[in-house]
Amino acid sequence: MSHLNQPLIGASYALGSALVGSITAAATKYVASQVPITSIIFIQYLVGSLILLPWLIQHRRSALRTQCLKLHILRAVSGWLSFWCFYMALSHIPLVDAMLLRNAAPLCIPLVLLIWLNIQIPKARWLPLVLGFIGITLILRPGINTLSIWHIVGFGSAISLAWSMISTRELAASEPSKRIVWYYFTLSLLFSLPMTYMDWQPIPLRLWPWLIGIGIGIYGLMRLYTNAYRYAKASIVAPVSYSNVIFSGLLGWLIWSHTPDLISILGALLVIGGGILTLGLNKAPDYKPPQIPKKTAQSSVVTNNDLSTPS
Repeated sequence: MSHLNQPLIGASYALGSALVGSITAAATKYVASQVPITSIIFIQYLVGSLILLPWLIQHRRSALRTQCLKLHILRAVSGWLSFWCFYMALSHIPLVDAMLLRNAAPLCIPLVLLIWLNIQIPKARWLPLVLGFIGITLILRPGINTLSIWHIVGFGSAISLAWSMISTRELAASEPSKRIVWYYFTLSLLFSLPMTYMDWQPIPLRLWPWLIGIGIGIYGLMRLYTNAYRYAKASIVAPVSYSNVIFSGLLGWLIWSHTPDLISILGALLVIGGGILTLGLNKAPDYKPPQIPKKTAQSSVVTNNDLSTPS
């Protein structure tokens, strides 16, 4: 049986990635009140790089050989920025709001493609885009006394994530999955160094298990999400992945007593509906990646929808 013909397994991986992502986000929100965001991100990428170190030692130079260094850098920068915006928002707004705004990334992809690759947005996609952005407006609630700058920062994570997702898709046309992830973790770790150094504060010993757990969670999230697309199509994985909004809402309610009102719930439904419709209309590729040998083509299926995962 083909991997893509096992939707139940794919949906299970997607559900697992949604749960792990929500728990990791809740842990980050807790730690962010006691540890600088830059330190959380640095340790997160350090843990991911260390997990991949045995693979690097085994394959040595062949693991790092690439002709797409600029694209790797773009993915690392956009992924790092996405996490920074997401974590900054997490420390100031409800967990479910931050998660929902980050999940608006599929709505931003057509706009990023228009700016980056000059790919025009088909007429059929304007309706889900408009619906999704109306939902975002309801969540942001622009007004003199109601608009939160941290909600805007949270939406910045979606824009950055969209750039990361598109650059990952470009890389997947010619690069194996572990090389993409290695460059992502390692380059992002290097980008984190200056800000971490300037913002460094002593970290209490009791918080180190939380920080290491967050790093392991992010790596596990990427693996689960990648495996979901190995076994099932985007039309199955995407709707299940939005369950992280439900998990985040429950965790926010149980831990911080955050209860969304009717306007926020309506906005959430519009964002989720618009995102699913946008992904559903994305059956045909918007652009043609370079022709590649069959050996590397299989790896692109695995990483085609990798988050930075969730980068």
